[in-house]
Amino acid sequence: MQFDLSQDIESIETNRKLAFEQLETRKTEIEALKDELNAENKTLEDYIEDNKLKHINDPKFNYPYLGWTNLVDQTIQDLDTIKKLCIDNQIKVTFVLNPIHKTTYLANNPSLYYEFMKKLSNITDFYDFGGINKVTSNNYFYYETSHFRPMIGKAISRYIQNNEKIDSIPDFGTYITKQNINTRIDELRKQQ
Repeated sequence: MQFDLSQDIESIETNRKLAFEQLETRKTEIEALKDELNAENKTLEDYIEDNKLKHINDPKFNYPYLGWTNLVDQTIQDLDTIKKLCIDNQIKVTFVLNPIHKTTYLANNPSLYYEFMKKLSNITDFYDFGGINKVTSNNYFYYETSHFRPMIGKAISRYIQNNEKIDSIPDFGTYITKQNINTRIDELRKQQ
C-alpha cells in the first residue's frame, strides 16, 4: 500500500505560508501602533495633549467598565477595619469616592452604588467626586472609562487638602456625612 503525501505536504506548506504572512501583517500593525503611541518618545499625557480631538472622540469611551458583582457588605467591612486600624495607630485616613466616567457610571447598578454610599456614611465621612458633572462627562479627563488622568487626581487632592475647588467646575466634590447622604443620593438619582 502506498500513500501519496504530496497533497498533504503541499497543504501544510500553504497553511504555513499563510500563517507566516498573517503574523508579519500583525507585526507590522503592532509596530505602526507602537510608533504612533511612542512618536518621539512622548508619554501618554503628551500624546493626549497633542491629539485632543482624537482622544476625546475615541470610541473606547462608548464602552463602560462594568462591575455588577455585589461586594458592598464585604467592602464596607474592610473599610471599617481599615478605619479602626488607622485610629488605633493614630493615622489620619480620608475616604474618597473617585469620579467615575459618565459611561461607566450610567451603565452600572445605581442601587448598589447608593447602598454603598449610605453604608459608608454610617462608618465614616467621605468625599464624593462622582455623579454626572463637567469632569465625569468629559473624555479629556480620562484615559478610558475607568481611569481618570493625573490632573483630576491633583484637583481632588487640592480640594481635600485646601478646600480648593476647580473654578469652572463648582459641582465637583462633595463632603458626605450621615446628615447629608440622603440629599446627595437624591441628587444622584435625578441624574440617572
